[in-house]
Amino acid sequence: MKINIIFFGTGQFGAKSLLSLCNNNQFNVKAIVTQPKKKKGRDRKIITNDIENIADNFNIEILRSEKIDDKLIEKVSTFNPHIGILISSSHFLSKKLIDIFPYNVINVHPSLLPQYRGSSPMQSALSNGEKITGITIMNISNKLDAGPIIAQYIIKIDDGDNFVTLANKLSIKTSLFLNKVIHKYINKEITSEKQQEVRATYTNKIFKSNGKIKWKQNSHMINNQIRSLSGWPNSFTFFNNKQLIIHAAVPIQLDNQNIKKKIGIVCSGNNREYTNNLNEVKKIYATVRCYKSELIIEELQLENKKRMSIQSFINGNNNFINSTLNYKK
Repeated sequence: MKINIIFFGTGQFGAKSLLSLCNNNQFNVKAIVTQPKKKKGRDRKIITNDIENIADNFNIEILRSEKIDDKLIEKVSTFNPHIGILISSSHFLSKKLIDIFPYNVINVHPSLLPQYRGSSPMQSALSNGEKITGITIMNISNKLDAGPIIAQYIIKIDDGDNFVTLANKLSIKTSLFLNKVIHKYINKEITSEKQQEVRATYTNKIFKSNGKIKWKQNSHMINNQIRSLSGWPNSFTFFNNKQLIIHAAVPIQLDNQNIKKKIGIVCSGNNREYTNNLNEVKKIYATVRCYKSELIIEELQLENKKRMSIQSFINGNNNFINSTLNYKK
């Protein structure tokens, strides 16, 4: 018997899992419940995402709705679904909807619950300098990310990981892990366990303003911010009254020659070298003075310009060294 699935998802994170489900001949993805199309950018163009492309390629019906109402619930019931899969969906699923599914609705969350419940688990793990994270597959509940845990998968966070690379790594692992878990769950080979509420932590919604760099922090905290907000909203400062995004950096100890320099000053490399996240020895071209530390700048992007290496940036902006960042008139 093929397992009939209704997929709930809008975000990019769930696309690889959806594709994996579609390619498995033991599953039959009957419909995808997602948000209505939205216009983005200055041109207000409608952007098609990977989930919609997959639906088109496999001829899967898309059900678009901002909220799940009785009409949509009735439509879902016509597909005779066995189980619902929810990944990166902003929809609230009512008990009336969940009761349609004989095997419930299971939710995929990119953290090791009960840690990092909420909307920004990957960003929060990176921001806090965590060395491991993972995937939790759980039964859905009426409380935020608090359902009984069906299975978990632990993943190492590398020093060079940022939000973009970590999300990709987790989405690939989820696509492989989920298929196995669904079979075991439906065959009652695994049982769910309640979460330990005393260990629960929560994440916050991310706003563009969260990206502003505070150079009064130490360089490790700033670097974790840069990693966690990679992609959007990115971490930024100001140079010559223009926004300057720092895409990649490495924290180091404070050099004796820069002890007396003010916070936020761009310092020269002073003929120093460092080992980057790929274990390569590189020349230091510029650092920013932080609290009792420095931040090596590797890649950056000035407002309305392309992303580039620090060496290329200095070649085109000879007043960058000794300038003060975060200063905007």
